[in-house]
Amino acid sequence: MTSINDLYGQMLAGRFPADAFSPDCIEGVVANLTSGTIDLWNRVKAKMLPTPAKFHYIFNMRELSRAAAVAEEQHFVDFFRDDVYDDDEVLIAEAPKVYESGGSLDAIRDRVEICRAAQRSWVGVGGSGKQSLTKLAAFIARHTLFQITLTKSYNVASLMEDLKTVFNLAGHLRKQVTFLFTDAEIKSEDFLEYINSENLNRFFIDNARDNLHLVLCMSPVNPKFPVRARRFPGLISSTTIDWFLPWPQEALVAVSQGLLGKYAMEAEPRVKDQVINHMGAVHSIVVEACEEYYSAMRRKVYQTPKSFLSFIDNYKDTYKRKLKETSQKEANVSLGLKKLTQGEADVDKLKGVLALEEVKLQQASQQTREMLESLKLDQAKADRKSEEVASIKADCESEKNRIEIERASCEKDLAKAIPIVERAETAIGMIKPSDIANMKALKSNPPDILRVVMEGVLVVLMRPLELVTLGTAKIKDKDGNNAEWQVPAPSWGNAVSLLSDSRFLQMIQEFDRDALCHETVEHIETVVEAPYFSPETAGKASGAALGLATWVVAMRDYFYAVRIVKPKQEALAIAEGQLRVALAKLHEAERQEREVQDKIAELKASFDKQMAAKRALEDNATALQNKLEQAKNLIEGLSGERIRWGRTPRRSPSRRSASSATAHWLAPSSRTAAPSTHTTGDAHPGTLHRGPEDSGHPVSSNLDVISFLVDQGTIGDWNIDGLPTDPLSIQNGILLTALNSTKLKDNLEFCMGEGKAMVVTGVEEELDPLLDPILEKQIIWKGDRAIVRIADNEVDLDWKNFSMYFLTRLPNPHFSPELQAKTTVVDFTVTMKGLEDQLLGIVIQREQRALEEQLEQVLAEVNANRKSLQMLDQQLLDKLSGGSGNLLEEEGLIEMLADTKAKAAEVSEKLERAEDTKQTIAEQREQYRPVAIRGSVLYFCVVDMSLVNVMYQTSLDQFVQLFHHAISDAPKHKLTNKRVRNIIDEMTYTVYRYINKGPLRAAQVLFVLIVTLRSTYPDFDGPITDNRDTGPWLKLLLLRSLRKDRTLLAVRQFIRNIDFMGSKYTEPVTDTIDEIYESMDAKTPVIFLLSVGADPTESIQLLCKRHKNHDILKAMADTVHPDFRLFITALPHPKFPLGLLQMSTKVTNDPPTGLQAGLNRSFTVLVSQDRLERIDTPSQAPLWRRLIFSLCFLHSIVQERRKFGPLGWCIPYEYNNGDLQACITFLERHLYAGTISWPTLQYMVAEAQYGGKITDDEDRRLFGAYTKLWVSRAAVEDGFTFNPAAPINAIPRDFVYSVLDSTEIDAYRKYTANLPDVDSPELFGLHPNADLTFRAKEASELLATLGETQPRGAAVSTAGGAKAKSLDELVMELASDFVKQVPADYIEDVYVEQIRKRLGGMRKPMNIFLFQEIQRFQAVIERVRNMLEQMVLAIKGDVVMTKELQEAMVDLNDAKVPKPWLFTPGGDEFSWLFPGLGQWFNSFALRDAQFREWLEGSVPPAFWMTGFFNPQGFLTAMKQQTTRDNARSNWALDDVDYKTEVLDIERLEQVGSAPDTGVLAYGLLMDGARWNKKRGSLAESEPKVLIAELPILHVTAVTFPKDGEGNPVKPASEMAKYECPLYRYQARTARYLVFSPRLETKDHPADHWILRGVAALCTRA
Repeated sequence: MTSINDLYGQMLAGRFPADAFSPDCIEGVVANLTSGTIDLWNRVKAKMLPTPAKFHYIFNMRELSRAAAVAEEQHFVDFFRDDVYDDDEVLIAEAPKVYESGGSLDAIRDRVEICRAAQRSWVGVGGSGKQSLTKLAAFIARHTLFQITLTKSYNVASLMEDLKTVFNLAGHLRKQVTFLFTDAEIKSEDFLEYINSENLNRFFIDNARDNLHLVLCMSPVNPKFPVRARRFPGLISSTTIDWFLPWPQEALVAVSQGLLGKYAMEAEPRVKDQVINHMGAVHSIVVEACEEYYSAMRRKVYQTPKSFLSFIDNYKDTYKRKLKETSQKEANVSLGLKKLTQGEADVDKLKGVLALEEVKLQQASQQTREMLESLKLDQAKADRKSEEVASIKADCESEKNRIEIERASCEKDLAKAIPIVERAETAIGMIKPSDIANMKALKSNPPDILRVVMEGVLVVLMRPLELVTLGTAKIKDKDGNNAEWQVPAPSWGNAVSLLSDSRFLQMIQEFDRDALCHETVEHIETVVEAPYFSPETAGKASGAALGLATWVVAMRDYFYAVRIVKPKQEALAIAEGQLRVALAKLHEAERQEREVQDKIAELKASFDKQMAAKRALEDNATALQNKLEQAKNLIEGLSGERIRWGRTPRRSPSRRSASSATAHWLAPSSRTAAPSTHTTGDAHPGTLHRGPEDSGHPVSSNLDVISFLVDQGTIGDWNIDGLPTDPLSIQNGILLTALNSTKLKDNLEFCMGEGKAMVVTGVEEELDPLLDPILEKQIIWKGDRAIVRIADNEVDLDWKNFSMYFLTRLPNPHFSPELQAKTTVVDFTVTMKGLEDQLLGIVIQREQRALEEQLEQVLAEVNANRKSLQMLDQQLLDKLSGGSGNLLEEEGLIEMLADTKAKAAEVSEKLERAEDTKQTIAEQREQYRPVAIRGSVLYFCVVDMSLVNVMYQTSLDQFVQLFHHAISDAPKHKLTNKRVRNIIDEMTYTVYRYINKGPLRAAQVLFVLIVTLRSTYPDFDGPITDNRDTGPWLKLLLLRSLRKDRTLLAVRQFIRNIDFMGSKYTEPVTDTIDEIYESMDAKTPVIFLLSVGADPTESIQLLCKRHKNHDILKAMADTVHPDFRLFITALPHPKFPLGLLQMSTKVTNDPPTGLQAGLNRSFTVLVSQDRLERIDTPSQAPLWRRLIFSLCFLHSIVQERRKFGPLGWCIPYEYNNGDLQACITFLERHLYAGTISWPTLQYMVAEAQYGGKITDDEDRRLFGAYTKLWVSRAAVEDGFTFNPAAPINAIPRDFVYSVLDSTEIDAYRKYTANLPDVDSPELFGLHPNADLTFRAKEASELLATLGETQPRGAAVSTAGGAKAKSLDELVMELASDFVKQVPADYIEDVYVEQIRKRLGGMRKPMNIFLFQEIQRFQAVIERVRNMLEQMVLAIKGDVVMTKELQEAMVDLNDAKVPKPWLFTPGGDEFSWLFPGLGQWFNSFALRDAQFREWLEGSVPPAFWMTGFFNPQGFLTAMKQQTTRDNARSNWALDDVDYKTEVLDIERLEQVGSAPDTGVLAYGLLMDGARWNKKRGSLAESEPKVLIAELPILHVTAVTFPKDGEGNPVKPASEMAKYECPLYRYQARTARYLVFSPRLETKDHPADHWILRGVAALCTRA
């Protein structure tokens, strides 16, 4: 202290120079300040000691140096002064940093704390304001704030670059920098290494220290925080820690006062004050609820100060919205009432106006009647003239119609000739001049057909013909055959002349076809009707001939076609002339009619003018009358609304106050219940709103979150869209619709700029750092633009419309407090009721589609009608209050009122009908509800299995697929109840088979038990035998209470006895690889979960070969091939990708449990019909089949024996199908080679195939005993059975386990299916007691696992309501008690002297052994005492709490032995192994008593071997001592062997003195057998006695004679004994093997006890 005083006293004295201060001031101030500071430092160190919870309470010289450090100039700054700017917003001067009055002490303290933020290490949960205070402090101090920007690729190199930037600013540029660093930014622990220690040169360090302010923000709920504090002590010692404790209620109230004090609320001051005061209590209540929620449901939910601020903002938003709704409705109602009152007053005025209008109307009516009489006379004249014109017009119209008919007939007939003309023109158009030239060239000898064609042309053109004479012509007939015809001789000469005319084609084309006469046509017919005349035949002779022949025929046809039309055309021309005359007459009559009508029009105009005046008067009177009726109807129609609306204004003030309070009560419910399940969420309102009536708040009655925040119409829309109808789902919907807006980067930028909603799926417990600027709302405003910096890019933000949603598949995510403060966490876990409704909809859709569609339609109509009623009521109110004029001027209001009334009545009627329809549909749907109930129960049972093992994760989509499959596969039935029963049975078994494939075989029974328990509700009133339903359940409970080892058997029996379950749920089921393949599809992978003794690789490869698909994994395109199958093998792991688990089928290829399942698997998977027939020779085939069965039986036995623990195998080897496969393969080849060699086969099975895995000699001996019995000649002989010769207990069902010999594989499978469910331990060679150990262990695991699936209850206080003790208090009491029980130290000089004087010195081997044991024992004493003392000091805070001490504290609290007491740091055994702390300390005292008795000089007559660290050394020392005693007989230590004898005495008190040779050992135990004192031999264990005491064992050393090769020859009597291994613990490994005494066995051979697994133990541990 003197040195410290001198050091800091001198520093302080330098600040008070003698020329500036008086001597009294210097002496008093400097001395007192120095001593006071040092005294305060000492007191803090003494009182504030580090503890496990306050590990940072380490105060050293750094704290003292900080307190003594002073600057050149000290000022207190008024932080609220502003800088000085000119008119152009240019900085002129910064606010001065000078001392000014700081106001109250509290205000000064707050400002100092904020300004010192840049020199501190903040510790507090996320959302407590650490970063906000840092940023505020940096702004006030004008520091540059630097914070790293995390990305997925951010690493140590990135941190170094950022540190370079920071140090360049602070060291080189000498700028004030605040470096903000949070634990969320610690991607690697290496980051802290650089923060913890930095190596900089002196100049740089000085500048950096002056300008760089490092702020670390850590969260105490982060489990890495205390670990980091220990690993990096600089984080504690080199920083000033400010621990952010939870805000007290006073602070919460103050914050709410600050945020709501000036907030406009239409409430009484008293109500507003009560709301503000209650805000703080709400936050505290919610924090407590979060702790209870974690205790009950093991889900972490955090409520931080930032959550409190969000709660207040939510309250303000809710209040503002509800107040606006209430005010708007009140205003509308007030205005509507005002207009109704005004309308009543206007009715009286309308009555007087209506009387005057009626007088005017009578006068106008008289004038109108007089004008009407005159108009009637003139109208009669006009009518007669009109009738005359109409008659003429009718005659003209009739004539016109007749002419039109005739014209149509002529045109129709003429149209028939048009195709003929076109054909002729087409034919002529085909003739070319060259064709004519060719024909002219044939002057002398043309083809006869050309002569005939030209003859026809001459006739048509009426050209001269030659004298007609008959001749012969050669012309082909129509079939193309040559023929001779008698024809008139054609006028070819005239034809040639015609062809020579240059105008020939023009004459043809311009021929006047209408000039043809009848005589010419008849002449033409003589040509064209000749049988030899054909245009086609002519065409073959000449191209021109074809066209000319066609033209001749067409001219003939045209003549006949137009011959009918000509008379009609002539008649038509005459009729048209007559029509023109009639039309002229009509025009004259119409002129006269127009003159008459014009006169009538003048008269009528006068009349209309008079009528208009009259009508105006009538309309005015009618309008007035209507107004009166409207007013009456309006007032009467709104009478009901007027009464209801009339009450509203008088109630509004209280309603507004109630709204403020109601919004206050309900705001936290909607936010804090979001992450909770329905059970916790439902409890919140009652907790949050406790005492509203007592506090006098005008809260609305019947508070309900749902009805307050959303209307029924909106809920109906959600339900139609698929949202479940349970309250939790509706509340979640409210939250999602009420949330405020706040490759990934590209999608994020797009959504932000376009104002879209962005949904990020598959998130884990941490989000991409890229999203932090969005979540923290780091918005930069540039004018009207909102910008957020994303990865160094400025991105526009549509902040009004942008929103972001994160979806996680994690069933129980642990989001950090920081993340929960930035987001709203909503638990969308489906509820049992909600899922039940969904599944009911699915089954109805599948079974009664029309019914479900009808229900959907009805629900949609009901929802639409409800919304219509709301809309109509609102429209009426809006119409009534929205008009700007007089109520009586609103013409549409009455119609709307009538329409509203009519529609309301119609809608009400529809709602009533819809309710009836819903009821009818509901009754029909209820028939299928048992299916939905069972489905919901099954799903939540499957979900509970994920608590047993994470690999059981199953998505709802997967379960729905199973649900659909079950409906499809269930047997059809006409009766609905039968069909429902079938679906339930199929669905239950389908889900069971799905779980049956899962990762834990032991969990299969658990799953079925959970399903059974949740599906039944037994009545416990009747006795066991009275009720068939409750009997099995009560029997199960009774057996669990009395016989824990029989619990699992009772569980199976219980499941079998339940009607809807049955034995198929307890029988072993094996899914072959082929069955798994058949159930797969291209998009659902199968994950084979690897386990001990299971390797599906070979089975998968064989499957692929059979399906010719060797390349299992192929490049996957966008479209997956339908034959694609994906198999994945993996180890179960808690971090296994959840998405992959939920989309896959999980399969475990575990070795089967039970002999039945094991043999069934062997004869299903390994042994096929083909393998059974591999050896087909008559002499070896039976041997081959029986040995296969024996090997399969042996394989199942050695696998199933593992369940008995160390009694079964010392080491649980991974025997798998490969071992059995290898043995069968060797047997097959061996039999092919010739006669079987039994020693060879036994060796290959026991030593090579299975023995290759065996590392323990005792296990090798055990396997050899099996092969001698079951892989032998006797095993293949008739009558051999695996049953024990003399079973102690009856084999279940007295079943005979014989060796089956059959040529059919189905016989083996039927045999295995008929095996008993329960395997007797005697089949394994074990005693029936072995089953007790296994069954008890199995039952314990089942019940413990069942407990894991149940929610945890909330923590309770101790009796009387006192607070439960903390871990520190409990452990301190335990440590203080245990330290008193630690034996006194053994002083080496003292006990060495005792050995020398009393026991004969160190020459004796036994004394050396004692010396070594005491040395090790003293090491244990020192370690235990030191750790207990250090633990007490660490809890008090006197020493640092290390990780080793912390772990030891947990062990002591759990009554476990701390690991450092049991093992060395290298993993070697340090003391002795006991499971419980009490047993360990009891052994501690017994060992100490034995050593101290031995040191007192009285060598114990018998030794407690359990109390030695090295019992092997104890026996070795005995051998050495015995060898020395027999030195004269030339004994050599290497030739000496142990000889043991079990004495007749059992207790130490019965031992008189030590034996002459050797030692006596007591306290030994027998496992698997007992010692029969009467027989002096090993004997079977007593029933239900698992471990028996072994009488005192006499162990001595002897030598045996040697044979010629120098090997000892032991007598036959000695060799016949059982060589029983002695172990230190029940764990039977070579590490704990002491030696193997030979024990007498008179009733059974040694192999009997080998199969029994008999061993001696030093302890039961």
